[in-house]
Amino acid sequence: AGGKSAQLIVRGGSPDENLTLLDNIEIYNPIHFARTGESMGIISIINPSLLKSVDFMTGGFPASYGDKMSSVFDMSLMEGNKELHNVDINTNIGGFGALVDGPTPGGGSMVFSARRGFFDLLTSLMNRPAAPRYYDAVGKVTYDLDEKNRVSFLGFYYLDQIERAGTTPQSAQGSKYDYLTRDDFGSAAGINWRSLLSTDAYSLTTLSFSGNGWNTLQGTETNRSARGEDIREYSYSLKNEISYQLQPELQLKGGVQLHLIDSKHIAWTPEDTTRNGQLIPATSTDPGYVNFIFSPVEQKDFCISSGYMASVRAAFAYNRCTLRLFLFHTRGNVESPVFCTISLHRTNISECRLREILSDTRLVSDCTGSIE
Repeated sequence: AGGKSAQLIVRGGSPDENLTLLDNIEIYNPIHFARTGESMGIISIINPSLLKSVDFMTGGFPASYGDKMSSVFDMSLMEGNKELHNVDINTNIGGFGALVDGPTPGGGSMVFSARRGFFDLLTSLMNRPAAPRYYDAVGKVTYDLDEKNRVSFLGFYYLDQIERAGTTPQSAQGSKYDYLTRDDFGSAAGINWRSLLSTDAYSLTTLSFSGNGWNTLQGTETNRSARGEDIREYSYSLKNEISYQLQPELQLKGGVQLHLIDSKHIAWTPEDTTRNGQLIPATSTDPGYVNFIFSPVEQKDFCISSGYMASVRAAFAYNRCTLRLFLFHTRGNVESPVFCTISLHRTNISECRLREILSDTRLVSDCTGSIE
């Protein structure tokens, strides 16, 4: 996105059009301070030392990833040492933190990381009114129930805070408030259950929760919350995928996903007057919506020849975004070791429902990210 931000922009799409997963759990924002503009947004909320692998797909990704239009950023966390405890304390230009991993009672393993930024310490030394600071914590615990079943528990949390007390010549021109606080936060927790069904089949079931939001307060020394907004979104998901190797050159995948999204947006402004003395009354809004998605998924992978792979994928989605909506996703791609991946994908929406969506401005921003 530029030299001042690490946000991903793929084929001209916005960062919101990318899907970010952490151990099969969707997270909204992978970058600290990403929603405060491009003045920062260069630090990952996940400690890079925790990562086992990262897959970045800019096209031709399976239908099981949903209807994101730009890319998929899929991160997998490492597992802790089952024999020894290790502690790593580190610091860099962005902050300091600690990483701990080792065995747990019952034969499992754990890994945990916590970090804190010190931008606020630097700004205080420079006598600047703004004091940005961040915190993040990530943990994973893994147990082998038996030779065929493994369960892992994952949790993470991050918090970005910016506080400004006082004004500068630049800030005084754009706002009459001399006090500002902004909190940007996110969290996720989930359980992954991997089960070997047979020598040719395995299952992955994920139950997860994720939440994100931010709140902004503006005011004066006597009333620091005179104006503000509080935006929150909570997501609950249950998904299962079964993979079956029918033949050496043919693999079949199928699954289902249940997804519930609950959001709210509260905003308020104080009573004010214009230059002519006309009274502007105080305002308060509290819109919100609940969205439910049910999506069966099917995928077939064909091995054409050595090094060549073709995939055909399809997904049906029932999406309730204050109205009933039925989606049908199809994706196909061909991969080769010489040429880049060639992919085709299409999303169909019932025509009668499409007219209703496009007639509602708010629903366009909520739903039409699925339309291609």
